[in-house]
Amino acid sequence: MLRQIKYLGQLVDGINEWLGKISSYFILVIMAIATMEVILRYGFSNPTIWAWDVNIQLFAAFIFLGAGYTLLHRTIITVDVLYNRFSPTWRAFADVITYVCCLTFCAVIIWGGTTMAVKSWSVLETSRSFFEPPLYYIKTLIPIAGVLMVIQWTKRFISDFTDAMKARKREPSEH
Repeated sequence: MLRQIKYLGQLVDGINEWLGKISSYFILVIMAIATMEVILRYGFSNPTIWAWDVNIQLFAAFIFLGAGYTLLHRTIITVDVLYNRFSPTWRAFADVITYVCCLTFCAVIIWGGTTMAVKSWSVLETSRSFFEPPLYYIKTLIPIAGVLMVIQWTKRFISDFTDAMKARKREPSEH
């Protein structure tokens, strides 16, 4: 059982690594589309009907697909000024509080995102713009990102908590 859990963690690490690298190229595409749209709109008075809708969807995909990558590489925002002053025991306590908050956030993302995605697929929802691109693909990414974040957070929490407990055993006794 422990081997399967470790394999799942490594699998999710690999998925988040791959999705993060792929989605990072979306920014280049977004910049190219925005530049093209500005040139066409102001240089030739011939704007497209699709550029901004595509950019919005690419940016949403970038955010959703990059969330797990951000957690994997520990590039989320932290208050290191305070956290680094804590003892390993207090760090473990802070990690537990953070983990519970993040799980709650992810549960809302998964539940709400799944509800939105199912509804969106049931009506084949499109944007209300003139271009009318489908929205159900993007809304499907919301719960997927939530699940990947839960697994990544759980893996990180177990690792951090184990390290904190090992460090606590090495701390001199306060008695």
